[in-house]
Amino acid sequence: VFTKDGSTVASWVPADRLPALYEEHDCLLSIGELPGKQLSSKIFGYMASGKPIVHIFHTDEDANLPHLAKYPLVLAIKDDMVKLPENTARLCRFLMWSRGKKLDFEAVSTAMRECTPEAVCQELVR
Repeated sequence: VFTKDGSTVASWVPADRLPALYEEHDCLLSIGELPGKQLSSKIFGYMASGKPIVHIFHTDEDANLPHLAKYPLVLAIKDDMVKLPENTARLCRFLMWSRGKKLDFEAVSTAMRECTPEAVCQELVR
């Protein structure tokens, strides 16, 4: 983990360190898998934190998009140089709007019922 210009970049982080990292940051950044077919392993952890999420995706088939569409504090931006000025403006507005906002786990689990630990366990039992 290192901090540069107010942003923290974390490579692999042990599970016991994640809650502290999530807590000390206002917004979480997710970058979609390049092929767009793989669900990011971190995306549900990001949503469970209740923090605002900026997700940058490369293709419209990004597997994270259907799940993120249900999360109330997300900005999904397609990696498109043609739309760079528009996306930059959207990002600025989102960061100002979302600053200090956080969802409690109840709100997240209501919006994302199928992603709760209980729902996942029941699916595994079936």
